[in-house]
Amino acid sequence: MTENRKSSWLWLRIVLVLIVLAFFIWGIDWSTVWVAMQQAVLGYVVAAFLIYFFLQLLKFWRWKWLLNEAGIVTPLIPTMRAYFTGAVVNIFGIGRFGEVARVVALNREIGAAAATTAGTIFVEKLFDLVFLGINGVAVLFVLADLGAGLEIDPVLFQVLPVVGIAAVLITMRFGARWLRWAATLVDRFTFRWKSRVLAEIEKLAVGVASLSSWRQLVVMVGITALMWVLISISEMVLLPAFHIVPTLALAIAILFTGYVSTASKLTPSNVGVFHVAVVTALAPFGIARESALAYAILFHLMISGVPLVMFVGLYLLRSRPKTT
Repeated sequence: MTENRKSSWLWLRIVLVLIVLAFFIWGIDWSTVWVAMQQAVLGYVVAAFLIYFFLQLLKFWRWKWLLNEAGIVTPLIPTMRAYFTGAVVNIFGIGRFGEVARVVALNREIGAAAATTAGTIFVEKLFDLVFLGINGVAVLFVLADLGAGLEIDPVLFQVLPVVGIAAVLITMRFGARWLRWAATLVDRFTFRWKSRVLAEIEKLAVGVASLSSWRQLVVMVGITALMWVLISISEMVLLPAFHIVPTLALAIAILFTGYVSTASKLTPSNVGVFHVAVVTALAPFGIARESALAYAILFHLMISGVPLVMFVGLYLLRSRPKTT
C-alpha cells in the first residue's frame, strides 16, 4: 500500500468515526450523564476496579507461564514491564502494535529472542480469538431471545467452536513441527541471510511449542476461561453502580461488543468508538442512553486506567535509586 493510500485510508477512518460519533451524541442529555456518574455507587465501582486489577495480573501470569514453557527465564518485574508496555501501546495507540512493543520491550529487558516471544504471543492470541468467537455466537442467541428478528441456525453454534478448537489442536500437534519443516525447505536454497532466517524460524518454533502437550492445553484453557469469567464479573459488578440490574445476557453482550470495538482501534484509546459499542449493546435491554453512556465512560476508564497505572508504577520501580 502506497503512502497516499495509507493517508487516504486514515482520513477515511477519521471521517467515518466523526460521522458515527456525531450521530451518536445527537440528543444526548449530558447533564443527565454527569448526574448518573456523580451518583454512581462507589462500593461497586471500587469492587469492579479491584477485580479488573487482578484480571490484569492473571493475563500477565498466563503470558509469563507461556514464556517459561518456551524456556525463557522471566524475572518478575522486567517481564511485567514488558507486558504492560505492550498493554499501554495497545490501549492508547492506533492499530495492534502493542504485541510488537511487548516483543521489543522483553528483548530489551532480559534479552529474550524476539521470534520466540512472538511465538508465545501467537498462542496467547489464538486462545483469546477462540473464546471471543464462542462469545460472539452466544451474543447472537441473546439477541434472538430479545426479539431482534434473528433466526439462529443451531449448526452455527456447533461449527464455530469446533473450528476454534481444531485450530488450537492443530497448533498444539503440528505448529512447531510445520515451522521446522518449512525450515528444511528454506535450507535447500542458497542466499545471503539463510543462516539467520533458519535461526529465527527455529526460535519461532520454540515459542509456538509453548503449546505442544495436553498438560499445556489444559492449563491454557483453564487460565483463559478464568480470565473471561473475571472480565464478565467486573462488568456485572459495575452495572449496579448505575442501578442497572446485572444479568448474564448483559455481560455477554457488553463483553463481545466492547472487545471487538477495542480490537478495531479506530481511534487512540478507542475513545468514542468504545462508548458507542457499549451503549449499542445496552440498548436492546431497554437501558436509557444516558445511563448506558455513564456506564461506558467509567468502564472505559477502568480498562484503560488500570493497565496505565500498573505500567507507570513498574517504571517508577525501575527508576527508583538503589539504597546501599
